[in-house]
Amino acid sequence: MCTWLVTAFDSSVEDPRDYLQTKYGGLTLHIKPAHKDEVNRVSVFLEDPEQVAQARLVVNRFLSAMAWNDGQPYVTLGSIASGARLTDRDTPRFNYTEGRVLRYRVVNEFDFEHLQDPPEKKQKLGLALYREGLNSSLPLYQLLSFYKIINVGFQDPDQQMAWINSNLITIRRNYLGGDRLEELSATTADIGKYLYVQGRTAIAHAYSDPIRDPDDPIDVSTTRRDAELMQALATTFIEDELHVPSLSKIHAEHLYELAGFKKMFGDTLSARLKAAENVPLADFPPIPPLKIGLRVHLTDGLQYECLTALPFQIASCASGVVSLQTDPTAQAIAACITLDFPMERLELVPQRFGLSTVNRTKAAEICFFRFLIDYFHNGYLRIFDANSGERLSHKLAFLPVNIDSGATIRAWERRIAELESDPG
Repeated sequence: MCTWLVTAFDSSVEDPRDYLQTKYGGLTLHIKPAHKDEVNRVSVFLEDPEQVAQARLVVNRFLSAMAWNDGQPYVTLGSIASGARLTDRDTPRFNYTEGRVLRYRVVNEFDFEHLQDPPEKKQKLGLALYREGLNSSLPLYQLLSFYKIINVGFQDPDQQMAWINSNLITIRRNYLGGDRLEELSATTADIGKYLYVQGRTAIAHAYSDPIRDPDDPIDVSTTRRDAELMQALATTFIEDELHVPSLSKIHAEHLYELAGFKKMFGDTLSARLKAAENVPLADFPPIPPLKIGLRVHLTDGLQYECLTALPFQIASCASGVVSLQTDPTAQAIAACITLDFPMERLELVPQRFGLSTVNRTKAAEICFFRFLIDYFHNGYLRIFDANSGERLSHKLAFLPVNIDSGATIRAWERRIAELESDPG
């Protein structure tokens, strides 16, 4: 007998899609997003019913990773496990629900890109405590949860206070915790000690002063400001001490843009390119045919027949910048992709991306303009190995500059209409 485990969860992110699927912690997660008064539900198929407890843990870890990426609450509610046959594995169940517990929601999409699944126990605990802090509507519990993240690395209070004081420099003005840090700095010499004694200890104990009284509006208001500062410090701790990158750090470093090409080229060649060498073309491996695709808001994996298997060759390498080009005399689409290893950037060069006169067809032209329309609608570029299907690179949303996007897109739409109405 197999099992379907269904877990309800609430989130301040409300995804308008009806069904999603992703993998996390070795499990396939089937997700039915919340609509109106429903809650989100995630369903997991288990061949071994004895794995229910472990699967519940994986679902919680998944929600903690989502909370870490989004900086938003993801509250685990109840769950149910019911017997199933092996043949039921492709028919996910969502036969459990609960009432919503979060008041405010924003319509957006659940984004599983760069979802963290760290291997170490302390890393997992840090993300769990971070989600606990985000999930709480009570400032006293928020501060305590965020402070405990520092405790993950340091048992001794003096070490905790020293770490806080040495990392206050990471808190920026006008960002989370920045205003509160500025206020405290004007009156408090030892902020680490303040957060430990008048924050953590005053909340965790109630037998001697100082005590934070949950009925006292001044205490609650003060703690709310302190919790913001503590959250900012907890974020720094998870990134720098537990080595779990935040989504903002991942985007700032954009290492994912060249990740697949680094794997293709190997460590030695990639290091030479990173060092801005002029690498001879003979030192490069052959480039497989590449597929260019897009992800557009709420639509994943857009395919374009004219871009599914473009034969690229390495045309040049100067100061670690590699130029990949198609042969414009061999197919309908001409394209150039640059791999800037020193800057960790990939670019589809717009001035060298177009239709050639060879093998040009009406279908290829329509396909090309449809790609451009989707791309200029803030599409997320994706590059794949056309042979293996492996994704080699992806980028954030394309933002066209120095162009009238609306007029340009309308011109492309008119051209498509002309082509489609042409019987020839």
